Amino acid sequence: MSEKTLTDAIQSHKVYKKILVLMGILFILSQLFFIMPFSWSTSPVKTIRIGVIAPFDEYASYDEVLFKQILEPEINEYIAKLPRNRFRPVTNVEFVIESASWDPEKNLEIVKKFHNDGINLLIGGHYTYLAASALDYVNAHGMIMISPSSTGTELSIEGDNLFRLVPDDVGQVNAIAEMLHSKGIENLVIIQRDDSRTNDIAAELLIKYSGMLIGVSKYAVGTIDFTECLTAAETMITGQTNAGVLLLSLDEAGLLLDSSTAYPVLSSLEWFGSDGTAEQPDVLTYAGAQACNVKLYSPMTAYSPETATSSKHLYMKTLFEGVTGYPFGFYTACEIDAGWLLVLGVLETQRSLEPFVVGQDIADVFPDIASRYYGYSGWCELNAAGDRVPGNYDIHGYGYVDGDPDFVIFGRYNTASNTITWFP
Repeated sequence: MSEKTLTDAIQSHKVYKKILVLMGILFILSQLFFIMPFSWSTSPVKTIRIGVIAPFDEYASYDEVLFKQILEPEINEYIAKLPRNRFRPVTNVEFVIESASWDPEKNLEIVKKFHNDGINLLIGGHYTYLAASALDYVNAHGMIMISPSSTGTELSIEGDNLFRLVPDDVGQVNAIAEMLHSKGIENLVIIQRDDSRTNDIAAELLIKYSGMLIGVSKYAVGTIDFTECLTAAETMITGQTNAGVLLLSLDEAGLLLDSSTAYPVLSSLEWFGSDGTAEQPDVLTYAGAQACNVKLYSPMTAYSPETATSSKHLYMKTLFEGVTGYPFGFYTACEIDAGWLLVLGVLETQRSLEPFVVGQDIADVFPDIASRYYGYSGWCELNAAGDRVPGNYDIHGYGYVDGDPDFVIFGRYNTASNTITWFP
């Protein structure tokens, strides 16, 4: 071999070794790229988008604060702490707020628009009629809808994609029955708005109430003159001992109570109600004095004592009230829990977010996810219909505070013991 040939061979060998070393370095770097929590450039962000449909415009402004200023930063801070390889690309959450403006048709159009935009996770249906307007579309298109406040029994349906973080209307019947029992009401007359909601409550109460139902006086939805209804109720209850009145109504309760002042027997009794008569502003507007006279004890879903004193609840209560200036109510806590549950559903079911989150995947396992979640409203266990299992109820009513008619909490119903503690 000539000296030139030997020199060329040595040079080629050196180049070959350099290539092998370079390939080794590139291989090692490629592995580090996938396993190390850093990169040379910012990863593109993939957003989990959740649609929020407020029932009316003022509520949408409230939701802008609740979801955009409070909840969105909280959740994104949590996600930022998760292992980097849980999702590629990196994930954050965005809440998209719309208003149904009280209109079920507009509500449905918003749901359709969300789906067309790839948003299949919804918080909405605050009122039962709004939830009902979109439920068929939600089911048919593999979406999932979480309601923080709908209670109508007509939507207590097994196997659908609507989940409600409050009990249905009949869930409060045990509390109503125990109110009547603990107050010694042996003879009862019901004054009732004639609709499916109140019919369901009344039918269930007949099973649970231990006293005598003297009669039922119904009025049609939309009634503004309650003379006929109140006259019938006055006649039924006259002469009865240990008697009481159960009012099953909604926004019209204020006008009805105002009219009831003309009926001396009805005005001499204690009245009871449902969550539809708890903290009704129109009651104070139209009939504050009469409401304080008859009390109108009405159950409303409440935090358990354990939840109300938990560090998690108190943290969010302080944050929410500091930002908004409003009390941290149960339904607000349920809205926040709805957002968290949807995000946890994504984290448990979706390895890839492209091209969009599949709502049906979450709906299929949502009851299990909820049963393991201790939220700001407490445990979120659901029944077979996807509605929250009944918990405790505060007994709301009306009384004088500093000389003026106001909302008052008179006691608390404990579901576990089926007892009421009346506050002094």
